[in-house]
Amino acid sequence: MMDNAYYDDMYIEPLMVDPVTTELLICNDAPILLPPYSMGHLRAALYQPEEEEPEPNSIAAEENAIRVYPNPASELLQVEHIPANGRFSMVNTEGKEVITRQGMQGNEQISISHLPAGAYIVTIYEQTAVVYRTTVVVQ
Repeated sequence: MMDNAYYDDMYIEPLMVDPVTTELLICNDAPILLPPYSMGHLRAALYQPEEEEPEPNSIAAEENAIRVYPNPASELLQVEHIPANGRFSMVNTEGKEVITRQGMQGNEQISISHLPAGAYIVTIYEQTAVVYRTTVVVQ
């Protein structure tokens, strides 16, 4: 059993959806399907969501003020506030790294005119840590 599970008793007053299915909505509006005419007590394992780590985008926006623009782009991608000795990586939808630059710092321009149109994941690293990640559309 998962560490974040606990048990709770709840009283059910079902909403009859049709003669075959009873639907009960709880907490996050996730439906629970019950047999018809189920009334009384239900003992259920409930799960509390695990605390999530902040997204790299929010870390970057707050601490490093990294910006990648314009988006969508066609010729050049402007990257601002790259950490010292940063690494820039651009990956296509097939997972292939199409552009990588080592030793970047400050503000840089990246030529993307040779790339086919599509969506790309841009990741900026400081040493081995991801400090920024976003999706860029190339037109």
